[in-house]
Amino acid sequence: MPLAGHEIALNCVSFTFMVPFAVSAAGTVRVGQAVGRGSAADARASGWAAILLGAGFMLCMAVLLATVPGTIARWFTHDAAVVGAAVPLLMVGGAFQFFDGVQVTATGVLRGLAITSPDSPPICWATG
Repeated sequence: MPLAGHEIALNCVSFTFMVPFAVSAAGTVRVGQAVGRGSAADARASGWAAILLGAGFMLCMAVLLATVPGTIARWFTHDAAVVGAAVPLLMVGGAFQFFDGVQVTATGVLRGLAITSPDSPPICWATG
């Protein structure tokens, strides 16, 4: 029963993670293109848009997982013991959804800025 509950929770949080993960990839491309054009304003706007979109989606998913975990678990099974095992795990998953969404989209934005390690040199914007 615990393994089945874990599988339900892992399936749900992995499924929701795919949206900000995709937004992260798009943010990487848009920020990288803005950097290539030398447009700090476009890079900033693209980066914040990606982070806010990923965070906003995951905030919605966190609320959903935390408020109706029993309903979500029953989408997978009608076994009361499995649902009982899944509910607390879905609530834990809901607790970290927002932060997971922010970190993955922010990582994509930093990748677009070519900041991939603590030793990465700062970007020098062309003037003129």
